[in-house]
Amino acid sequence: MKILKNYLWVGLNIVVLAFTACQKSELNEGRINTSTPDVRVKDGMLVFKDSIVFMQYFNKLAKNRELGLPNTNFTSYQEVYEDIQEKYASLSDKSQIEVFLKEFGSKIKFNSDSSISPFFVNPLVHTLINIEGKFMIGNKLQLFTGDKYIEIQNPDNS
Repeated sequence: MKILKNYLWVGLNIVVLAFTACQKSELNEGRINTSTPDVRVKDGMLVFKDSIVFMQYFNKLAKNRELGLPNTNFTSYQEVYEDIQEKYASLSDKSQIEVFLKEFGSKIKFNSDSSISPFFVNPLVHTLINIEGKFMIGNKLQLFTGDKYIEIQNPDNS
């Protein structure tokens, strides 16, 4: 009987611990926490500790596309692209468009129908990369340039 009580006590503690852990993770579900060693901001880009941490955040993004990065100095491609769209919508003549393209032409695609679109197809990626198309996983620089993806091992040693 005493053994059964011990198992019951351990089981109850596990249930309580699991319940409180679930509540805590639900509170953080909608945010990328960059104040941990797992994810940080370096030189204006997100740096993920390893590919496992990256996939965890990518999966969170897939579930909730409105993830925020509170209290960071990171500005995502998505944020900059939204500003670019607003500026483009306010242009009224060809000379303004030429100036606009000189400033932002390397950051966007200018389509044949005179609309603009982001370089990168996957909107989840827009949230993780900076305006230069960069982020890091471990010591590997991930770089998106237009329709190309490049991975550079040990970029500081290049």
